Amino acid sequence: MRICEGTGRLYQARGHSPGAKRWTLIGKRTKSLRVALKRASDAILRGNYNRTEVLLLADYYDPVQVYELRRR
Repeated sequence: MRICEGTGRLYQARGHSPGAKRWTLIGKRTKSLRVALKRASDAILRGNYNRTEVLLLADYYDPVQVYELRRR
């Protein structure tokens, strides 16, 4: 376990469609960073979103962006 990561941490993937005003959640919250990153990359490859990101949700803190994927 890394220092300052928190104990109750979850990861959430979300995507942004071209021309959309809001982000859409992709799948459920998960304990695995690898699973959340896989969901985000699959959504990009399917062509549903032009941008996706993975958020870290810790105990008492605001969500923190861990990864961002963009289609070129």
